[in-house]
Amino acid sequence: MWDLVNVRPAMLIEIVIGRVVRFVYRQLYFLLMFPFYGRLDRSCFISPFASVRVHHQVFLGDHSVINRNSIIWAKLISGSNLHLNPGACIYGNVVAGDNVMIAPNAVISGGNHGFIRNGIPMYFQTCTSYGIRIGNDVWIGANAVILDGVTVGEGAIIAAGAIVAKDIEPYSIVAGVPAKEIKVRST
Repeated sequence: MWDLVNVRPAMLIEIVIGRVVRFVYRQLYFLLMFPFYGRLDRSCFISPFASVRVHHQVFLGDHSVINRNSIIWAKLISGSNLHLNPGACIYGNVVAGDNVMIAPNAVISGGNHGFIRNGIPMYFQTCTSYGIRIGNDVWIGANAVILDGVTVGEGAIIAAGAIVAKDIEPYSIVAGVPAKEIKVRST
């Protein structure tokens, strides 16, 4: 905590003004953007520098934070306290539980391009999307990749740089390429 006895009055004024400006910004953002989102609470923060492609398909729970340079090109349904850090990308169909932390540059890809028919560019082929389900209390490390069709169990931790192609058991810690269980969280 701060020692308020030794705080200069100018510093205290700066702190108060900063908090007031931040509060006013969040309220104005909510009033302007609320009609465009599927669900958005006043306690949510979405950076104006985040890339959100389809606003009406984004449903955020209370106290969710989408930081700058994050990308949401998905139908995203999340519980409360989703934290999407800078550079993280979410594509396709993704359902996330409560208290999910997604570190910088993580990629959650809930869809795939079609590639079955030769002679037709992949760009023009039908896309598939099984979606991704992320349980409550999950931590996804920096530069991790989660591929389409994966379910991440409650309380799981995905280490930085891991590539997840299979379902993750609840409370397990996975790492590597491809991701393998290295430990189980103790209760």
